[in-house]
Amino acid sequence: MDETDFHLVQPPFAQLDEALWWIEFKQIEDAKRDGWSSTLESANRLEAALLRGELVGYGSLDAGPVQLIEKWTWTEFEFVPADRDGRRIEKKVDYIPQFIVRSSKAYRAETLKDLSQPANKPVPGIEGNEPEFHRVLSQIVFFESEVREAFPAGFAKRKNDPPLDRKYAKLLRAIEGGKYLYSPEPEGFDHVFGLLINYLENTRQLNSADSSIRKGLQRHYTEVNNRYGQ
Repeated sequence: MDETDFHLVQPPFAQLDEALWWIEFKQIEDAKRDGWSSTLESANRLEAALLRGELVGYGSLDAGPVQLIEKWTWTEFEFVPADRDGRRIEKKVDYIPQFIVRSSKAYRAETLKDLSQPANKPVPGIEGNEPEFHRVLSQIVFFESEVREAFPAGFAKRKNDPPLDRKYAKLLRAIEGGKYLYSPEPEGFDHVFGLLINYLENTRQLNSADSSIRKGLQRHYTEVNNRYGQ
């Protein structure tokens, strides 16, 4: 998206990943939050609110300009967990990099402008089978105030214990004796992020993109902060 499409992708607007983060950490109980089930649940709750008309979304349909997406339009689309390359995630993972919002049905290529999500099976065409594609909703944003109204803060119940049995907690324990387990201070987040990348490289565990690791580390500190109620 650029200024010619939609120049207000900042407050008062929230992007899709920001809305999902808000729902996950302000609405879903800690007992259900594991980076997979809670993220899926946040997408399910967002989709349900859109279908009920409790929240209005804006986005680019079939690579068109960003516009208001009518309530009925959401009935054709599904939130699909995907890796950073846009491939559907079929098995449980520690972290979902993004959601692709695409049609549940597939169509002939000639009927679509956006061909970014090929389907698994071909469709019949005049000269034989043709590849089929899903319609895609992209560049999705919401009014931040409406997200907060539909999903008010303080709903989720918190536990007192921090999430120390998960991936990033275990990694941080191995860095400088666990100095940064609860907080990146006093050095700061970027410093700890650099230490984590070096550790993963040295132990041959660097299997994800830097952006995914950064988000995972941010998630860890957010969970620690939320569980302590700070």
